[in-house]
Amino acid sequence: MARQNNDAQQSIVGNTQKCQADMISNKKAKAFAFALRDSVAIVNNLQ
Repeated sequence: MARQNNDAQQSIVGNTQKCQADMISNKKAKAFAFALRDSVAIVNNLQ
């Protein structure tokens, strides 16, 4: 029983870490998209 419980906890921890990593990369992708959009707007204003 203790072994099964430990495996379940390990699985939850692993999933949580993966989820956090996905959220971080998602934030980076959004930040990049906003930066890209802003730089396009700046270039359009210069023309």
